[in-house]
Amino acid sequence: MKRHNSKKRSLYENRDDNPAGLRPARCQPVRRCDGPEKQIETRQAGFSYMAWNMGKIKAQVIDGSVEYNQQQVEAAANTIAAIANSGIGALFGPGTEKDIGDVRTSADPSLFENMQDVAQLAGNMGAAANTLAEKAATGDQSEIRMAFAEVGKTCKACHDKYKMD
Repeated sequence: MKRHNSKKRSLYENRDDNPAGLRPARCQPVRRCDGPEKQIETRQAGFSYMAWNMGKIKAQVIDGSVEYNQQQVEAAANTIAAIANSGIGALFGPGTEKDIGDVRTSADPSLFENMQDVAQLAGNMGAAANTLAEKAATGDQSEIRMAFAEVGKTCKACHDKYKMD
């Protein structure tokens, strides 16, 4: 019987064999995702999907513009946590620091020179997203608001350093 380590490790967690804490991108056998263009497109899709789910929580818990639905908020928070802990950082591979043809990137080239810092920022985002998912599961809107704000702060911390306008 195979035993699992009881301590969960973030996909961004630093390891001796991977000082930046980033994982290689996992590709489906039927689809190539190893080229720089595909990495840029895939990471942008992940971040866009995360932002869309943040918007759902914001509308229900922060703005109140949409009636609160605990199941929807919980699903959105779980999605955010899944993306934040998916190893998305591996999609910042060589060649993705610049535009390629029609594929544009807003990642500042300095990001690629500071992968230790990026890994720390990503780990902070993963931890904050996990807390948001935990709070969303309780349905306590006050706790969800605070956790949501923390996720937003982690997004902003990275954007302020490494996202070009």
